Amino acid sequence: MPPDPRYSPSFLSAEDAAPVTSFVSSAPNSTYVLNERETGVPLVELCRAAQGGQGKSCIEVQQAMTKVFALMQAQGFFCTLPSDPSHTEIECQRIEKLVQRQTPK
Repeated sequence: MPPDPRYSPSFLSAEDAAPVTSFVSSAPNSTYVLNERETGVPLVELCRAAQGGQGKSCIEVQQAMTKVFALMQAQGFFCTLPSDPSHTEIECQRIEKLVQRQTPK
């Protein structure tokens, strides 16, 4: 039976999305970095700079990179690859934060 076209293959259930949603909601305006340690393995490291700028805070998510990426976008983040092709992490910033930074004062 083919997959149901009404549901995106990148969709996460509320239960599967809960760890990411909880982590992001505790610091919603931080910049987040997604890193897939091993290609094709459903394990993503999601990090942000720790409060006060000392180190970083991370969680591991047992999901495919595409699903975590789609969830971050659904939560209002704009995600990009770095300009250096040797780096494969994805950086995500909240869209409102980007708009504020680009708006002339």
